Amino acid sequence: MKVAFVSQLDPQEFQGGTELVVRATLRALAARGHDVRLVVGTQRPSVRPELVTATLDGIPVVRVPRLAHEVYDLEILRPRLAHAVLEAVRGVDIVHVHHWFTLSSNLARTLSEEAPVVITLHDAFATCPRFFRRSPDPALACPPPDEFAACARCVAPDAPGIPAGELERRLAARARSFAAELTVARAVLAPSRAHAAALAPYVQRASVRAFDRIQVIEPGLCRELARVARPDGAATAPLVVLHFGNLSEAKGTLDLVRALAPFPPGAFELRLLGPALEPDLGARIERDRGALAVRRQGAYGERELEAAAVGAALGAFPSRLAESYGLVVDESLALGLPSWVSDRGALGERLHGAGRVLPAGDVAAWTAAFEALRSLPSMLDEEQRRIPPQPRRAADAAAELEALYVSIAGARRR
Repeated sequence: MKVAFVSQLDPQEFQGGTELVVRATLRALAARGHDVRLVVGTQRPSVRPELVTATLDGIPVVRVPRLAHEVYDLEILRPRLAHAVLEAVRGVDIVHVHHWFTLSSNLARTLSEEAPVVITLHDAFATCPRFFRRSPDPALACPPPDEFAACARCVAPDAPGIPAGELERRLAARARSFAAELTVARAVLAPSRAHAAALAPYVQRASVRAFDRIQVIEPGLCRELARVARPDGAATAPLVVLHFGNLSEAKGTLDLVRALAPFPPGAFELRLLGPALEPDLGARIERDRGALAVRRQGAYGERELEAAAVGAALGAFPSRLAESYGLVVDESLALGLPSWVSDRGALGERLHGAGRVLPAGDVAAWTAAFEALRSLPSMLDEEQRRIPPQPRRAADAAAELEALYVSIAGARRR
């Protein structure tokens, strides 16, 4: 079967959760004998409109350049980009749309002219221009569906000069546009039950709530990782805490530093792996860490992650975002580490009891949990025993997607 994945970014340009999933799933589908290709947008403006071709893991990649005037706005309607993607997917049996951000809000409707469309909602972008339904103003809460006054106040700082009423109108139009995108899809997928449930009230197809048609296909482990040795309950200080992924305030990186900072020197060591998404993050870590020993590494691969996990007591991911899945939790468990996560989104869904769920943004609660761990390190032993012996992998997700694609293609032929 010929399958095209369409997404926001080439994993060689940026590597977030969506990019990791797209890359791993394409490899797994190719290993099952399918003819796959990847079509992506880019955040880097170009002066030339021609498509750029390359390969990744032996898979053809087509990058659709974005011209300088094709900026990110509420509507993100860029018909030229949608038609460029359409030309890049000619001849396929299935088009799987993973994101619109760098492309166009009419993407699925345009591509449905060529082949059946499947959509995966990796985040809340189809329902919120801020991707994660998280306002920069903590006083603002997400309103019910089809109410946009609070949304207008949320996006106003990034839309200077546009009156509130006009912002509400544009946000309503955006919601209708993305509802139309989902309407043409033959299947709408989410990576977790928590994410499907969170999006359901905001996404409609005609008069039917979208939760009735969102299917959950968990992406699974996207890297092959070996289990490493973890200290037993009798381990002495420092207790090593591992935190990795894209580091930022929203991901809880600073909350973790602040939760560990009050302890005396030598009690804990924090290992941080991954690029900082905020230019001043390193300075803020230094400012807040106190006597805490912090080891930092930027970009990393499987071997670097395994090396950093050696001797670690646990993984910690206190994200403030409503995470749609939590690949880092899968990776932490695959390394053999119990994991502590925040109560946002799907992170707790990944644990299988092999860790703890603590309140996001509550530094005092995390400090209290670490104090209890310092007094009784053996408390992690039972959590470790609950780690699944075999993690779900991208190959498992690819098998489920293959069955879905076959059913859709077969229905089309009939």
